[in-house]
Amino acid sequence: MSHYQEDLRENLFIRIPKEIFEEDYWRKLPSASKSIYPVILKHINAQGTCFPSEETIAKLAGVTPKTVREGLKGLDGLPGFEKEKYSTQRGYSGYRYMIDPVGKKVKVISISHAFFNGGNWSELTPSAKAIYPVLKYFSWWDYDLYIEHEDVDYENADEDSISPDSPYPLRKHDFINPDNENVAQFSGVDIRSIRSSYQSLIDNGFMEHHGMIEGRETWKLFTRPSLTLSENITH
Repeated sequence: MSHYQEDLRENLFIRIPKEIFEEDYWRKLPSASKSIYPVILKHINAQGTCFPSEETIAKLAGVTPKTVREGLKGLDGLPGFEKEKYSTQRGYSGYRYMIDPVGKKVKVISISHAFFNGGNWSELTPSAKAIYPVLKYFSWWDYDLYIEHEDVDYENADEDSISPDSPYPLRKHDFINPDNENVAQFSGVDIRSIRSSYQSLIDNGFMEHHGMIEGRETWKLFTRPSLTLSENITH
């Protein structure tokens, strides 16, 4: 099986304002809405508008068109999100989605398009989809810890890619070790589902176990997928 598309667009990122998590909006969203919202964001243009079909959203989210419709209803009332029905010149009906552009000074989490274009997001369990953005929210960056465990070619590496202030897209991963209670609270997922959700994220190239840090179990949260759908199936 081949990739969903040849160019995974791994250098493009969706951006979700951190206030979505801090103000409790993410936790309260239905599971179906959490599955499709990042997929809709992937299609947004510079003006904050997009027109993906229900079938396209369903494929990239790994859900049915019925679940997409349920998810769209659940997004009603989410700050900065609007949708309106329209008819094409051929007489087809569809939705136009409008999401307020995120300002440069707004704190955000970033997720590479490659996770959607490579099929990774579609393979996650519903609970893993709810938890992953929360893990992004809780992730942290430690330069010394990173270079201690990464094989960095200092002679040929770009200076920015190995500095303590490395821009997010240049590094391979961040770290996470939040309390399960906080993950459950922010994601709206039952705490008993967290371990299986982590395993789904590991199996589909979103993260991997790092080890113990100061007595806390810690994981690497990848900037881009460590594998794509085709690699997951063929290896």
